[in-house]
Amino acid sequence: MTQLIWNGLFVGSFYALVALGYSMVYGIIKLLNFAHGDLYMLGAFAGFAILGAVGGVSSAMALPLLLAVLLATMVVTGLAGVALESDILYGGSGDDTPYRDRGIDALIGGTGSGALTAGRDPGPGRQRDGTHAESAYPGT
Repeated sequence: MTQLIWNGLFVGSFYALVALGYSMVYGIIKLLNFAHGDLYMLGAFAGFAILGAVGGVSSAMALPLLLAVLLATMVVTGLAGVALESDILYGGSGDDTPYRDRGIDALIGGTGSGALTAGRDPGPGRQRDGTHAESAYPGT
């Protein structure tokens, strides 16, 4: 039962963090920026990759290592956010028109940034090279 409570608190806090990000951005710039999920995913993968690259450490260095990985992940994700804002949302043109005055361009840019991280779905039963995968159920 205790584990169930901790799992609920963990998932609920993640949902609250995402909702808080959406409400803050919408409240400030009056634009729904759907790139939050992509940046969260990038941060998770960056942390995983950095932690995996460091390898095994002694238990005495575990807490300092985790704090260093957390800091490095925040830097990587922050730089990705700055790049997204300057290149995709502003178009890289040096134009300082506010987001709320850019209209559908900023919305499409924020939504389209997911295509950079999501990749291409080959569809059901197909592999990435376009060939059909063998069925997991013989005779179908």
